[in-house]
Amino acid sequence: MGRINLVLDIDGCVLNYDWLLEKILKENNIKVIIDKSIWARFNLPRKVATKYIIKSWEDDRFSRLPTIPGFPQFYKEVVASNKYNITYCSTVSINKGKENRIKNLLDLKIYNPIFFAASAKEKGEYVKKLNGKTIFIDDKPENINTVKGVSPETSCYWFNYLQEMHTPLIIKNSPKLTHWPLEKFNFFLV
Repeated sequence: MGRINLVLDIDGCVLNYDWLLEKILKENNIKVIIDKSIWARFNLPRKVATKYIIKSWEDDRFSRLPTIPGFPQFYKEVVASNKYNITYCSTVSINKGKENRIKNLLDLKIYNPIFFAASAKEKGEYVKKLNGKTIFIDDKPENINTVKGVSPETSCYWFNYLQEMHTPLIIKNSPKLTHWPLEKFNFFLV
């Protein structure tokens, strides 16, 4: 059996992007509701939210995002297992944001390839082109559904670090994960 492709979304799975976005919104006097999903939490029209997301990508703090608790150990064990080809996906679309993203991962000694996608559909198309068994992990249900729609043979997992139970989307055949490490990856080996 060959190595398994492990494709991880970065924000919300590897790095705690909410940490910075909440800081920027608070600095701009925008109320943050802590116990809600990312879009509901900020209660902003998508156009306004996009403005602050782009602002966060340009911010130097974007190159210093903390990891999701448990991820460093998970990463260390996955690399040591020598069973996975790890790739990261990101929808950061501006050059300054891409530079910050790469710097952040390198500073954390995370050296795997990054695929910068323009959309969830493009993530799905990327995943579909990979040879062999592929696992895709993302924190947004809509991305999981899109990737599953484009690449139905991919095993998709919803990484629900914030343990949001109130998503309006039904996630198609995708188990929910709430923490790293994931029981020593036993669920991957099915």
